[in-house]
Amino acid sequence: MQKIILGGVAIIILAGAGAFYVWSRGADRETGQNTSNSNQDDTPLINEATSMSDTNTQIDKLAVLPIAEMKTNYGTMKIQFYTAEAPELTKNFIELAQSGYYNGLTFHRIIPGFVAQGGDPLGTGTGGHSYKGEGEGLADEAGALALKHLPGAIAWAKSSLPNSIGSQFYFALDNLTQLDGGYSVFGQMVEGLDVLEKIGAVETNAADKPVQPVTIESVTISQE
Repeated sequence: MQKIILGGVAIIILAGAGAFYVWSRGADRETGQNTSNSNQDDTPLINEATSMSDTNTQIDKLAVLPIAEMKTNYGTMKIQFYTAEAPELTKNFIELAQSGYYNGLTFHRIIPGFVAQGGDPLGTGTGGHSYKGEGEGLADEAGALALKHLPGAIAWAKSSLPNSIGSQFYFALDNLTQLDGGYSVFGQMVEGLDVLEKIGAVETNAADKPVQPVTIESVTISQE
């Protein structure tokens, strides 16, 4: 893995054609160490009240149902979806979750103040597939690309190849305007932002992988 700085933003370059990535920030060019989080800085990564009050227009687009409940070893988070704007990409997450695909997987890449990425059965950032099956990926949807990366938004990671959306997703840990229009947002965390904040602050190594596993214990979908 190589990290380079471009205009104050680090680009993650992962070895292998099958790597799934999103832009990152706060990395040191020489050491590859994460510099965006300080043990002395106890400012919350996410301000739930502020984010919701400032983003009512987008939040109002969320469908009431279905709701996903994601249980982790740090607590439980609930997600609602933009089913009108991202119908197939929402279906992708729901069908994978209902099949038990995510149960026991980890968040393999966490960058404080940026993203918490998971959904890879290999735990390396190179695995996974869409609900269509092995070797089958999905394309971005225009409606999903038009949605903003609000704190707690969930979006699909992808590789540099077309139609490469599979099972890997990430949560935005802040307002990530630099990702807007480049990655498909398909849902929003509506409960458990405090849990996400804890996950976003875990200790990680030079490759942004948590030192201690952050595990998705289960994802259940409620349709009523």
